[in-house]
Amino acid sequence: MRFEFVKGLSIPWEVYEREAKNRGAYIITGFLDRNRVIEVGLLGRVEFKKGYYLYIGSALNSLSGRINRHMRKEKRLKWHIDYLIRHLKNIKAIPIQSSEDLECQIANSIYNISDGSIKGFGCSDCKCESHLFWMRDNPFLREEFVNIITKYRIDRLSSLIL
Repeated sequence: MRFEFVKGLSIPWEVYEREAKNRGAYIITGFLDRNRVIEVGLLGRVEFKKGYYLYIGSALNSLSGRINRHMRKEKRLKWHIDYLIRHLKNIKAIPIQSSEDLECQIANSIYNISDGSIKGFGCSDCKCESHLFWMRDNPFLREEFVNIITKYRIDRLSSLIL
């Protein structure tokens, strides 16, 4: 068989190399098994309902290092999420590698599908209302949540090269 109309495929390696660096945003999810009041640094005593919590953060220098720090049991309490994560079960981290800061965009997307938020949580350096969101049911079983992950982890890359 002979191919007369073979075209070369141009691969934009510079885009992939830029986006594959150890930086970007992340979503941490976990389940709180009962209603609790937790002391959260300067936020003070905060009421948390039983359910699933989704925290959106960013690490523009070491994404894996930041996620690993959050997942450690022993650490100095520094960020708002450090106070809550000690009480969560089934904790998962979803890294989103990116050369641009997507933290607030992702937070806004999650806000639009969530059942609530904790005002002022994790957003002291931006104008967002919150970076911590609450859902009654498991977010991984919600199509809207899976679509958000797909949008920021996969679809965004396609739009950068087209």
